[in-house]
Amino acid sequence: MLRRLIALSTSGVVVALLTSTAAQTPLPPQAPTGSIVVVVAFADGRRTSILVGPHSGSIWTPKFPRVERWTPPAGQAPADDLKFACARLPEGVSVAVSVLRGSPPLDEQPIRTVLVTPRGSVTVDDLREVGIEPVTLTLSDIKIPEMAPPPVGVPSPDLRVTNVSVNAAPIPSYAITLENRSSKAVRTLIITTSGAAVQAGRSGHEGQALIDAGSTYELTLEMARARPAPDGTVSVAPFTRIAIAAVVWTDESYSGSSALAVPELITDSARRAQLGRVVSELMRIRGANAGATPAALRSALNDLPGDASDDAVADVVAHLPPGATLPDARVRSLVRSAFLSIRKSVIDDLAAFENSPAGAGTFQAWLNTSVERYLRWHDRLGGSTPGVGAPVRPQVMLQDARGLPAVLRVHPR
Repeated sequence: MLRRLIALSTSGVVVALLTSTAAQTPLPPQAPTGSIVVVVAFADGRRTSILVGPHSGSIWTPKFPRVERWTPPAGQAPADDLKFACARLPEGVSVAVSVLRGSPPLDEQPIRTVLVTPRGSVTVDDLREVGIEPVTLTLSDIKIPEMAPPPVGVPSPDLRVTNVSVNAAPIPSYAITLENRSSKAVRTLIITTSGAAVQAGRSGHEGQALIDAGSTYELTLEMARARPAPDGTVSVAPFTRIAIAAVVWTDESYSGSSALAVPELITDSARRAQLGRVVSELMRIRGANAGATPAALRSALNDLPGDASDDAVADVVAHLPPGATLPDARVRSLVRSAFLSIRKSVIDDLAAFENSPAGAGTFQAWLNTSVERYLRWHDRLGGSTPGVGAPVRPQVMLQDARGLPAVLRVHPR
């Protein structure tokens, strides 16, 4: 390595500096901060955007142009949704493009993962193979307008808004503090907005209360709708009003919009019924001695109902709160989605156990843990314990997050 000594004189003092002609070690790239937008251009000229925070963001949509006269291969259904899952990187955004099939999504097929950078656009031609016209992805900065806290409405005097604030970074969002003054807990909130049509839901994990009686909860609502302008810029659309449109309480009563609350009540009932069947099968397999194998459990889970019988639908309608009605077709759709989502969740859990590293535990230990987990979930939804007391009624469900009526479900983080 070539080195040289340089002498500098300042006020009579000689300072020696040791320098090197070797290249300096580059500094590591800085982690992303703030938000950026991935603009999706469809073949029919429409454009939509994905708001990506410092870490990730995603959308899926059922609206996309399809390849004319394309037919799927034998045994394969056409895609129902197009999904974009984004991950921030120092050099740009990694976008994993996939298609979803089923309702709720039962199958996700990866198409291609691309890196989108400020240097140019990326076109995903591979979508033609599944009957979808190509999309083009580009990056854009986001313009955040001056935002003021909007008014927030609530459907019950037992739920009080104590504070509303605006966060411009890292993701443009509103923080709403809610106080539950009721003697009963909140299980689910359904939120609607004006100014940018968004509907969102918040529920406690696996049937748990979202807001205990007498407690507070901070609701964060991202301004996830970023609108591409003709000049290529993207601006976030603030909400002019936020409403807690429906509250579902843990005693199965509700406040606010019945059109939004009743599907939640049906959902909880359907999930409870399917969870009862799941727990019964887990307990049966656990007691099967030599027959207690993952393969035997998977076969039993696959045999669980995935559709709504006439008896199940009739029972659901009979147990709805007074005045709560839904069309029969809507109830059947909710029942089916609830049954399928619970069945898929348990099968996925079983697959995760089978793929766990050696030493992670025995199948019997997993069965014991799973019985406790799903039984707690079942009981939080108000059901009787399988095998103890009254049998579980075949009641039924609401849509999962994918079932919300908004065309795009957006999840920036």
